[in-house]
Amino acid sequence: MRKRTFAWSIVLLALFGTLLWLTTQRTGRIITNVVGVSGSSNTVAGQIPPSPRAPSIAQALVDAVRRGKTVLDAKDSWRTPIEFFGKVIDDDSNPVFHAEIQLAWTDTSTQGHSERVVYTDTNGNFALKGVGGYALTIRALKDGYYTSKSNQPGFFYAGQDSNFVANSSMPIVFHLKKKRSAEPLIVIRGAGLRTMRDFLVPKDGSPVEISLSSGKQVASGLGDFKVQCWTRDEIRTGRGYDWKCRLSVPDGGIQESSQEFPFLAPEDGYLPAIEIEMPANLGERWSVQAERQYFIRSKSGSFARIRFIMIAGGGHFFRLESFLNPTGSRNLEYDPAVQPQNSR
Repeated sequence: MRKRTFAWSIVLLALFGTLLWLTTQRTGRIITNVVGVSGSSNTVAGQIPPSPRAPSIAQALVDAVRRGKTVLDAKDSWRTPIEFFGKVIDDDSNPVFHAEIQLAWTDTSTQGHSERVVYTDTNGNFALKGVGGYALTIRALKDGYYTSKSNQPGFFYAGQDSNFVANSSMPIVFHLKKKRSAEPLIVIRGAGLRTMRDFLVPKDGSPVEISLSSGKQVASGLGDFKVQCWTRDEIRTGRGYDWKCRLSVPDGGIQESSQEFPFLAPEDGYLPAIEIEMPANLGERWSVQAERQYFIRSKSGSFARIRFIMIAGGGHFFRLESFLNPTGSRNLEYDPAVQPQNSR
């Protein structure tokens, strides 16, 4: 009898999932990285936080049935009361007034989700009450500010082992960084929508030098940034192989950065070279690629910030995005709306 009940639940689940899929296909929206009470720093794609696509809904229903709940019980979870209390602050911890808060939550409406836009008060606070759903996604933004990727993008209110519970006395904090004075920078990036430019690099340590002024590969001794790579992909141990990169600035210096907004180059602390090592014995930590962010001080005294990705497999190349201030200023803040003509 239990097997028959479970089988009918799966059938109903499939029908319900198909209906939801057909509904959500019209909206063309996808939710990504919604988290429970533990929190996550992943970002949400799109301007308004998107709603779940049917596969996520169907999986949640499957999980509910496996826990002994019926399909109707699982559907009721999309009516769970939602309350949320948030606060928006800037990089100086001051409240941000009239920040736009884009909210979206999955529910049993025809389109499968609902949306609302609210604005923060003079204390930077905002709230959502009186709605019901399964999961909530949030995005905070305001003209003249950058939205931090560290902001928690979404919250589960049902279906998880640990669901989010709102507390009005402890609002969830969202961070915005105020835009300062951008300067004309020389920007090296990919064509079209690509943010990075690709450069092939030999596996035997032969150097590749790049001019951060032209964005082109140049002869030895003429570049601002030099890359050497040693890759032994013909010798594999387990899932990986030994490879390493050496990054240097001829007659200048390089310094790694972990800042989300690396807009001011440091005055000192630069090294002649930095190495990225990926030995095969790293086990699960081994990867065919590595991504880093650096500050650069060129031999001419100019400062730059770069994003670098080495892909030591396939075509064997590195990707580069750079922002160079040719004036010698340490200010590396770039506003494409003001200075698009400086992209190379």
